[in-house]
Amino acid sequence: SATCVTGLIVVDTATRFSFYGHLVIMLLIQIGGLGIMILSTFAGFLIGKRISLQEKMTLSYMLNEKDIHNLSHVVRRIIGITFLVEILGAGLLWWGFVPTMGRTPDTIFFAAFHAISAFCNAGFALFSNSFESYTGNFLINGTLAALIIIGGISFSVLVNVVSVFTSRIRVSLFHHECRLGKITLNTKLVVLLTGILLALGTLLMYQFEHGTTLIRYSLPTQYLAAFFQSVTLRTAGFNTIDFTHLTVPSYLMMIVFMFIGGAWGSTAGGIKVNTVGVIIAYVKSMFRNSDD
Repeated sequence: SATCVTGLIVVDTATRFSFYGHLVIMLLIQIGGLGIMILSTFAGFLIGKRISLQEKMTLSYMLNEKDIHNLSHVVRRIIGITFLVEILGAGLLWWGFVPTMGRTPDTIFFAAFHAISAFCNAGFALFSNSFESYTGNFLINGTLAALIIIGGISFSVLVNVVSVFTSRIRVSLFHHECRLGKITLNTKLVVLLTGILLALGTLLMYQFEHGTTLIRYSLPTQYLAAFFQSVTLRTAGFNTIDFTHLTVPSYLMMIVFMFIGGAWGSTAGGIKVNTVGVIIAYVKSMFRNSDD
C-alpha cells in the first residue's frame, strides 16, 4: 500500500508501528511516489551508467517529454522540484504542528512524513483519526492541499511551468537571449480540469453535507472542510471529517472523483484528468463532425 501509494491500511499506522516502521513506510511512499523508473534512471545518471534507447523511450512517454536527449535534465529537475516542495511543505506543517505538539524531534518527523505522504498522494497519517483534529486549521489544511495538488498535476506539468517561469526570469532580469518556454497543451488541460474538479467537488461536498456532517462547524470551517475533502478524495486519502457519517450522494460523488483521479505521470491514481479531457474533446468533435 505504501509503495503503490494507495493509503489503505489493515492496522492503525499511528499506533501499531514503531518509529522504524514509520520511517520504512515513509521511504516506500517516496519511492512509490517518484516511481521506480525515475529513481533508477536518476541513479544511473549519477553513476554515469548509459541508459538504453528503449529505457529513454519509456521514460519520455511517462514524462510527456518529446526530446529524449533532454531526459537527464528533466529527471534531475523532477527530483529537485520534488525535494524542494516536500521540504517547504514540511516546514509549514512543522509550524502548524508546534502549537499542539511542541518543538520536539517528533514534530519534525511528523511534518516530514506527512509532507511526503501528501505530495505522493499516499494518504498515510500518523494520527489515528487522520486530520480530523485539525479540521479548522487553515495552515495545515492549506499546506496539505497544496502538496496534494502539486503532486497530482504530474511531473511534466511541474517541469513545464518551472521551465517557463525560469526562462522569463532570465530574460527580464539578466536580458539573456534565450527562447521563452511555452505552456504546453497538456499543462493547460491538466490545470483547467483540475481547477474545475476542485471547485465542483467543494460545492457538491458542501451542498450534500452542510446540514449534516458539517453542521457543527462554523461557516468558514465548513467551506474549508468541503474544499479539503474535494482535494484529498481525488487520490490522496486524508480526511478532516468523519467519512462514516456522510450522506449517500457524497459517497457517489466521491466514487466518481476517485475514479477520475489526477494527471498522467503524477503521483495520483485514477483514469487521469487527461483521459477525461480527451474524451470530452472527442465527443465535441463528433457533434461538430470534425476529424480533429
